[in-house]
Amino acid sequence: MRDQGSIQELAELLSAYGVHLGEDPSQIHGLGFPVVVEDSLGQTLSIVLPEPALAPVLATDRVGLVVADASGFIRVSWGIARYRNYLLVGENLLDTELALLVESGFRGNSGSVLFDRIRFYIGEFCERTQTLAILVVEAENESRALAEAEKVGRSAELMRKLGAALTMHQNLHPLALAAVHELSSVCELAACLLWVTEPGSNRMSLVGSVGASRQGTSAVTQLDPESEITCMAELVAMSRREYVAKGLHENVMTSQLEARFCYLTPGAIGVFPMIVGEKVVGVLEVIAREGDASFIEQLDLFRTASEHLALAVNSSMLFENFERLATNDPLTGIANHRAMQEFLQRRVFESLRNNTMMGVMMIDIDHFRSFNEEEGHDVGDQCLKKVVEAIQACIRPYDLAARYGGEEFTVILPGTNPAACEHVAERIREKIEQISIVGSTGNIRQVTGSIGCAFFPNTSRDPHGLLKAADKALYEAKKAGRNRVASFHGEFQLEHVPVTYDLTTLEILLTEEEKQEGRRLRQLAEPLMRQLAEQLCLSKNQELMVLGLLKVAPKYRRVRDEDLVAFQKLEKSPELRVLLPALHALDERYDGTGPKGLVANKIPLLARVYDVVQDIILNNGADLAHDHGRYDPHIVDLAAGFEEAA
Repeated sequence: MRDQGSIQELAELLSAYGVHLGEDPSQIHGLGFPVVVEDSLGQTLSIVLPEPALAPVLATDRVGLVVADASGFIRVSWGIARYRNYLLVGENLLDTELALLVESGFRGNSGSVLFDRIRFYIGEFCERTQTLAILVVEAENESRALAEAEKVGRSAELMRKLGAALTMHQNLHPLALAAVHELSSVCELAACLLWVTEPGSNRMSLVGSVGASRQGTSAVTQLDPESEITCMAELVAMSRREYVAKGLHENVMTSQLEARFCYLTPGAIGVFPMIVGEKVVGVLEVIAREGDASFIEQLDLFRTASEHLALAVNSSMLFENFERLATNDPLTGIANHRAMQEFLQRRVFESLRNNTMMGVMMIDIDHFRSFNEEEGHDVGDQCLKKVVEAIQACIRPYDLAARYGGEEFTVILPGTNPAACEHVAERIREKIEQISIVGSTGNIRQVTGSIGCAFFPNTSRDPHGLLKAADKALYEAKKAGRNRVASFHGEFQLEHVPVTYDLTTLEILLTEEEKQEGRRLRQLAEPLMRQLAEQLCLSKNQELMVLGLLKVAPKYRRVRDEDLVAFQKLEKSPELRVLLPALHALDERYDGTGPKGLVANKIPLLARVYDVVQDIILNNGADLAHDHGRYDPHIVDLAAGFEEAA
């Protein structure tokens, strides 16, 4: 035990500087929580504090006393106070972090404060000696408990914010950006970086970063752990083991890279592999600010965060893979037929609204069937991939190349006039002509393609008509000798397609009262639907199907909510078969907050049209103005001028 001074010295100091004593001369008068101070000889002094202390008995090597005058200058420094420079005789407490506590004591208030692992208790200001006594008690345990509580609180805050960020985003890039920003903000990091393993390879891409300069991140945007170890993230990915260092300058890799690209002066570093099962899905790197002593204490928190991130990243990659399979051709990677149809329809809407042109091409590989039969499907697949590369090399990022089917491809060029479209088609034809394929027998075979072009609005204002016209032009190119570009001239007329959908088939599902209400709604909606069908390029069948939804949707909702057996029977009725996709999406919202989470164009078009039409005819469009997240804004814009239909 260190000799800090005897109990007698403490009592004499308290008495000499005017601290009032009660009936028990060992108690400070007017304060409410007694503790016992004991020296090495077993002598004790009972002192009453303004707040409870953590320990009821204090040894003199944990206690001190400071006496300050009315100007804040220290007159007496006793016990452990002598081991703090700012508590030595002659120092001014008003120049320290204790200034507010001291000023409060001068005004006659009692209290305490924890600072520098010491608890400071205010005594009473003595007017006779113009001094203030402050009891100094070592508070290592209390400081440690507060630090631990702060650590737990920070962990809880991070997990809450990280959890919210992960649940709000299904796609990889927004999820990664949200995660690194939350980590950096809550843990006050100098930098945070997140790499994710690319599908089908061991290469990693930087998908989220904060606190790192653009020059620095450009050096680590793409990592290949199996090729060459150039940074700590690659080493961690290859070894599957975390790396922690108290300073970036401790390792030759981090001292040459990470230590130089942080905006703030960096301190310690932690790099953690993100593993799901046996697969490394990514790497998380966190860099502390210089002098952050809590960083190493938070390593378990970073490990937990990396585990949560690994699961979230893996889920988002699976989600995006399923989305990709739904919209992309698995062999060539470009859009599939379904995605092309949706893209074309949206671009037609935009062109109608903005009064702009558009070009559409149909491309066919010449003699591909015989090529495939003679050389085999593997060589045929190689040929398809090379043709796709040639097409993509000739179009803009916002154009669309899609596999129409087999060896046929579609290219859509928004905002392109006929001359420009034909020019791009010719470039694609020349690029395809340069392709050479080594056959299964070693022979080199040249590839050529024929291209047909159609134009919006010159050729047709209908998506189906544009594709048909481009296909007819393609046939003419093949008929003229192949390996050439042909365009459809004039206006393409779609063949008349008889209406096959019959609204009367729904009558069997409705009561007489429901039939009458359905006829009333149809009569109100027909003018609006005719104009919407023209603007949206809907077929007559689609127009009638929306009117059918108006008739049957109220009954469908009511039975669904009230009678499960009747609802199951209703869903199996053949009269509803073609309406079911739209009926299943009746309660979805355009912003994705509906019960199934369908967002924007993931909601069937007829369901989006129905939502707008029924609000106009039933509510005079009141909800359209107040609930923007529910409705397709494009359809709302088209319907905005149809007040007479409401």
